[in-house]
Amino acid sequence: MLSGRLPATKLSVTLTLAAIFLHCMTLMTKVDCSSSTDVFMIDTVNQQSYPIETNELATDEQTEQVEDKILQLLGLPDTPRPSYKHLKNDSAPQFMMRLYQEIQKQEGLEEIMPTAAPSQEDIGPEYRNLSYNINEHEKIENVDIVISFVNQPGKSTTFGIENEHDRRYYFELEDVPDSELRDAELRVYKAKPHHHHHKYFFTAFRIDESSDNLDTFGLTVLDTLTVNGSYEGWLVFNVSVALDTWLHSNATNLGIFLEARLLSGDTLLPHQAGIVNRHGEHHKQCFMVAFFKSLVPLSKKIAEIQTPLVVKRKKRSTSTVDDYWNAPIDNKYTRKMCQRKHLYVQFKRLRFDSWIIAPDGYPAFYCEGECSFPLSSHMNATNHAIVQTLVSLIQPKRFPKACCAPKKLSAITVLYFDKTQNVVMKRYKNMVVQSCGCH
Repeated sequence: MLSGRLPATKLSVTLTLAAIFLHCMTLMTKVDCSSSTDVFMIDTVNQQSYPIETNELATDEQTEQVEDKILQLLGLPDTPRPSYKHLKNDSAPQFMMRLYQEIQKQEGLEEIMPTAAPSQEDIGPEYRNLSYNINEHEKIENVDIVISFVNQPGKSTTFGIENEHDRRYYFELEDVPDSELRDAELRVYKAKPHHHHHKYFFTAFRIDESSDNLDTFGLTVLDTLTVNGSYEGWLVFNVSVALDTWLHSNATNLGIFLEARLLSGDTLLPHQAGIVNRHGEHHKQCFMVAFFKSLVPLSKKIAEIQTPLVVKRKKRSTSTVDDYWNAPIDNKYTRKMCQRKHLYVQFKRLRFDSWIIAPDGYPAFYCEGECSFPLSSHMNATNHAIVQTLVSLIQPKRFPKACCAPKKLSAITVLYFDKTQNVVMKRYKNMVVQSCGCH
């Protein structure tokens, strides 16, 4: 809950991400400035939704402050630039969009947020029928961050390995959040090779720098697969050991080496066994997927950004957002009972659409209204709220009424590019108000 007791006629919300968005919305609707972009949709007194034109009400500086606060909540130091939306058809984003669809389906959000997930047309045929086994479902359920790392061999030093770019994969780990690694997979696409009657043996190695000679390197086996030559599709190698090592010491990140052999023991270049290399189709490029559990509690992250947001109003002194929480609400609203109202946050209008893949926005909702005696059942009042309301009737000057605030909240999942072109899918708890009540 927000610090202090707010009277029932004030807007009351819990300190969640949804509250911060609403906090920013309140800021921008209380100032008088110029320009025009719709960011939020809210309810009018007659329950009709309409856009708040934030730039018409707030200066560019204020809008940027709001954007910065939201970026901090998303765990991003700054807006990823340049735009990577043109990479949407590459393998890593395609896989993540399909995974995002699966999560929306699992959580029953397809009808609630119909525009949240990418459409079938956005997803290529190699990914539309991508199936998930029981273990993968458990991975998704037990983590809140999934990252697809794209192969970026040009960003690492070379070792002089023969056909190195065809056999070595390197992944940029700069923007990995503070989290616990649960699992990691290397995914490479195998097409049908010219000699498809063979059986192929693939081995994924972690490349280790030699301790006694910096010009040499060693290999640690990560995973092996045996595949029929006629097979076409994705090969999945467990590379958790490698990624865990690199996360503890990024200097040891020299990449993954893929070896292909025949039954006879003869070594092949991966592309000779059907592996699509960096010159192949974009939607069949190799990538690494990692599953994480966040270590930083959301409450701590929110507390870290609770610095006053400066507001400049015409012909008035500089103030903080706190002024707005204490401003009186129009009488026509105070007569309304505590209820959930519509608030839709549009990421596109916040200029986040260049790097957020999905959703376009989300219905945050908010709680507003009066908690007056008698409290009806649909107000979801707590026992304490009922007692407080009764006491307030007797001594209204000393004891405020109960507050209208979120009673139940749910999470949303955001899919976006980070600044190194990796694709991140992150679950944010307490983003959507499911129900309101008197507290």
